[in-house]
Amino acid sequence: MPKILYPSQQFALQQKIARKSVREFQPKIKEALQADFNKAAQMVEALGVEQTANNRAGFFTGDKINNILRTLYESTGGYTAMRYQEMFETNKKAEEIDLDPLNILDEWLVFMLTYWVSISGPKMYGIENTTENEIARILANVIKFGRENGLSQNEVNKLAIQTLREGKINNARSLLIARTESHQALSTGAIGAVKLAGVPVLKQWIAAEYPAKSGKPRLWHRDLDRQTNPDNKGVRIPVNQPFLVNTPDYGLIEMQYAHDAAGLAVNNCNCRCCTVYIA
Repeated sequence: MPKILYPSQQFALQQKIARKSVREFQPKIKEALQADFNKAAQMVEALGVEQTANNRAGFFTGDKINNILRTLYESTGGYTAMRYQEMFETNKKAEEIDLDPLNILDEWLVFMLTYWVSISGPKMYGIENTTENEIARILANVIKFGRENGLSQNEVNKLAIQTLREGKINNARSLLIARTESHQALSTGAIGAVKLAGVPVLKQWIAAEYPAKSGKPRLWHRDLDRQTNPDNKGVRIPVNQPFLVNTPDYGLIEMQYAHDAAGLAVNNCNCRCCTVYIA
């Protein structure tokens, strides 16, 4: 069996691709998120904090971050798909990670763009809602602080503008989005290439020891690791058979691979697990 197809080699490769993707796209995502906070700050300057808080639908446009995430899926997912295709065809190991779309096969760019279009609606809706809720929360807190401390309307407006332009929450949030979407993109690209290979393949879930957004580990992901790891007397499953993910709050969820969009946020946010494929 080619060394690159060993689970540990695949896990290392996927993590390397994800880290490269996060480094490249997290600053761009942060800038896009901050643009909406800056827009809200401009509204406070023009209308005042009270009126701005009542016009929250105008905070978010979505075009900029949509374009960034589309490019992330094309480059990160397309590159991963291309590497997996090469691994199955030539057993070539990737030493350097190059996410430049100019160096990715067109078929994989199209594959990932099609996938992004299919999932972008709910995903962008979730990002939009969170952005609006965070801005609304900031404005509400500033208004409350102003009332409790006897600030003038002008002082409240200035505080709101300052807080929005600082956008401290966007540091952590952009990292969360970049990490979550990078892993989903590369995982989708990998399974696409594996299925295209047309050879009998088994898959295995490898859990990464990182906590969920709540700070608690996803123990059910560790269970999947044990269940599909032959070293722990587990059994790998056919590539077309879903993983049965037994979540504590949502019950049983079927996922074709780690980061499958069907797994919802409870499985995917900040997750760094990998699915590996053994021919």
